[in-house]
Amino acid sequence: MADNRYRSESFSWLATAYHEAGHAVVILLLGRTLLWVELTSHSTGAAWRESIEARLAQLAEEANRRGRMPPELLRLWREEFWISDAGAIAEAEFNLVPDDELINGALGDELRKLALIPDEDRYAFVRDYFHRHVGRWCDLIKEDCRQFFRLPRVSAMTRTLAEALLRARRMDGEEVIDTLLANRAASTGQMDLFWVPGGEHPFAHCRKHPPFRQMRLL
Repeated sequence: MADNRYRSESFSWLATAYHEAGHAVVILLLGRTLLWVELTSHSTGAAWRESIEARLAQLAEEANRRGRMPPELLRLWREEFWISDAGAIAEAEFNLVPDDELINGALGDELRKLALIPDEDRYAFVRDYFHRHVGRWCDLIKEDCRQFFRLPRVSAMTRTLAEALLRARRMDGEEVIDTLLANRAASTGQMDLFWVPGGEHPFAHCRKHPPFRQMRLL
């Protein structure tokens, strides 16, 4: 039983690293400000970005006043969907973790999509538009995001950042950019320190996860 629990935790560290790396890479490539990304445990993490809530509220006010949707609001909604979808898609595309070992953090990502909907009566026009039209985008946006992660450059960036996160546990936005630039967006090939080739489980060479900031890429 102890070995199974250890194996599950090892897979979860890897899944979480790819999940948060996926969020962070999309945030940066969309031109947003990444504040920090972190692994808080083997099954939870976060990628924090500069808030756009104030701008979304301004655009919703404008849409309600004019009775039509500003293109910028539609673009920001689409980008927020991409960022939210990126974590689970990065897990599925790159981390070699079995489906039944994927983390459950995607629920929080789905809730963040719903949080885009204005909940005040004065935004009735925007709320109605969201419910009538945005739901149709979901599958298309998710597929676009999946194809995006299959681009060689994006794939390499995601792997590089996942490797760095497994060592550092927390990186601010500048550290992430420095790491990706230092590696020219190419994987370092050091994942075998954590994911041992030949069918062995990650971290099979040690009985506990490497301590905080034990190893860094730079």
